[in-house]
Amino acid sequence: MELTSEEGRVLGCLVEKQLTTPQLYPLTESALIAACNQSTNRNPVVVYDVSTVRITTRGLREKGLLRMVHRAGERSDKHQHLLDSSLRTRDGII
Repeated sequence: MELTSEEGRVLGCLVEKQLTTPQLYPLTESALIAACNQSTNRNPVVVYDVSTVRITTRGLREKGLLRMVHRAGERSDKHQHLLDSSLRTRDGII
């Protein structure tokens, strides 16, 4: 499956934030935009707007690589990657 550069950035940011700040993961749309546009430890540095991230997350959902999560008591939906389940082989090994 081929990913656009935007899809790769969004997935990479979700994986990074899951590992480095698990207490904040999954990410709200605003947090995901901030993660994508982060200027440290990013090459290339990008400036994604709301529209770019929404189109990208929709494409990733259609590919089965991302889902929206809503938790009771939280005000906004959050984005969660599905790479673990998407990359499993038939033997259950990533």
